Amino acid sequence: MFSFGVLFKPRGRTLITTWQPSHGCHCSREFKRFWTMLHRIPKQAENKEQYTLEGRKRLAGLMEHNIGLYDELKTVQKLRWQNMTVHIAGRHTVQWYDLKYFTNAGLPYVEAVCRRYLADNTKPLWWIASALSSTAKSVVRSKATTRLNAAFKQALHNAGYDTQGKRLPDQGKQPQSGTQAIKQLFGTVIIKSHAPAEIQKIPFRDLQRYCARIVHTVEEALGPRAGDAAKGSKAGAAPRQQDFGRPGSGNRGGRGGLANKAGESTQRRPQRDEHSRRKGNIQR
Repeated sequence: MFSFGVLFKPRGRTLITTWQPSHGCHCSREFKRFWTMLHRIPKQAENKEQYTLEGRKRLAGLMEHNIGLYDELKTVQKLRWQNMTVHIAGRHTVQWYDLKYFTNAGLPYVEAVCRRYLADNTKPLWWIASALSSTAKSVVRSKATTRLNAAFKQALHNAGYDTQGKRLPDQGKQPQSGTQAIKQLFGTVIIKSHAPAEIQKIPFRDLQRYCARIVHTVEEALGPRAGDAAKGSKAGAAPRQQDFGRPGSGNRGGRGGLANKAGESTQRRPQRDEHSRRKGNIQR
């Protein structure tokens, strides 16, 4: 159950045996949490392929950094338009084109893919706008993807965000209310066009309006407002701690104060009577 390492003692031939816990007997909280996340990962991926054991371990490591699975993306039905669909998740998720690195053993660049996810985890908003089709030519898909990306970037800028979902600095200084109080958009947004040829036919102004609807929906779903945290802190700080007072300090609030008030008729009345009696003697 335990592993031992052997070291040579300096200035001598004596062997020093150092105890080291083996990887199979970890009982730390982090290790238990890791295995809990590992068991939450299904055996089959969204591409109908089986996750490998190494792939599930890597996914569990990503989940420790709040990066979820691809199936957490939900389709927004009200944003279906011109063979386009929008999928939104409340946190960062693994992308469809990277599932093969977790379902196939021996593929190169697996470690690089995981490092890329961890490096991009600092960006609040992950979004992808792409044109998908098995019949359209690659040049048509490329032009449609470029056009869709430009429209969504412009919609983000018009709403006051940069390409990473962060509020633009010049607008952060202005008085904010409503959607203007949102500091950043956090989550994942996937925009798919299943008819790239139709993207070329849509006027760019209409495409921008559609992307503006997407940004507005994303604000409602993924935009925590700055005032929400303040309200939560105020709500949590509402029940103040009761002051029990110092010994002999009298009524200082809290339960001690309530006890003094309750016993006022029995404990303080004699003091008042004695004080009034002394005062009457002085006047006489």
